[in-house]
Amino acid sequence: MNKHAVTKFAAMGGLFEVTVVGQKLELISSAQDYISTLENLWSRFESDSDISRLNAAEGKPVLVSDQTCLLIKLMIESHVKTDGIYDPTILPLLIEIGYDESKTGSGKKTSIPASATWPGNLKDIEIEHGIVKLPKGTTLDSGGIGKGLAADLLSQFLMESGAEGALVSASGDVVAHGESIDGNSWKIGIEDPFNPGTEFEKIQINEGAVATSSSMKNTFGDHNHHLISTATGKSSSVNIATASVVAKTGANAEVLTKIAFYYEPQQAIELIEKLNGSVLIVEKNGEITRSQNWSKFVA
Repeated sequence: MNKHAVTKFAAMGGLFEVTVVGQKLELISSAQDYISTLENLWSRFESDSDISRLNAAEGKPVLVSDQTCLLIKLMIESHVKTDGIYDPTILPLLIEIGYDESKTGSGKKTSIPASATWPGNLKDIEIEHGIVKLPKGTTLDSGGIGKGLAADLLSQFLMESGAEGALVSASGDVVAHGESIDGNSWKIGIEDPFNPGTEFEKIQINEGAVATSSSMKNTFGDHNHHLISTATGKSSSVNIATASVVAKTGANAEVLTKIAFYYEPQQAIELIEKLNGSVLIVEKNGEITRSQNWSKFVA
């Protein structure tokens, strides 16, 4: 058993659990501050975050952090490679269905200008020397890709700072690097969507990430949830409860899960595999479908 330290804390609307393996266990103390910094940059519920200032700027240039520039570049790349299935400009639609208030109980609400519209104009976003200019009417939501990127950046920071291994779980999105606690592959449980808190399958990875998206959480009113179909502009109506994707990074895994809520399972699997992901899809009737390449991760 390798020396390790674990910490847990609330952040980004959920629970983070961070594991550091090796001799530099003091690194664990920096994890919460690192994630808090990113949350304060990216949260749409913080009026002075980079994302909120960009959304309020109505076409004016805004100076933002390097991390925010990276996030926005990933948003644009992900939108292109998924042919628009992943769309970070859906914020006006999320507010329309009732997702304007933080789920943490803080009472903080998202504010966007009257000019905000969907779909936004990603192709004309300008990024240069830390200054970002969103076209008027375009607003961004960091959402799942922000959570995945936060896990990527924290795990990278821990490894570069001397950790021999690091595991970052961000509300169920998990990024793994280096040595595990037992010296073997990292073991990660896939939650049963019908029995929260229990796992129905375990997978193992050495380096990489797994992300899960669910239509059974973050629900609003009648049949509304936060997974918006960019074909209709409404909550996805496909019969999917959850989709779990293994990919090289947490950010990419998060993006690829959205494909499962756009297409029927077989078509979704084909595209996710084409984009170098492996997927497990659970339908609302309990039926489970796995991509052919998922089997190599089953513990």
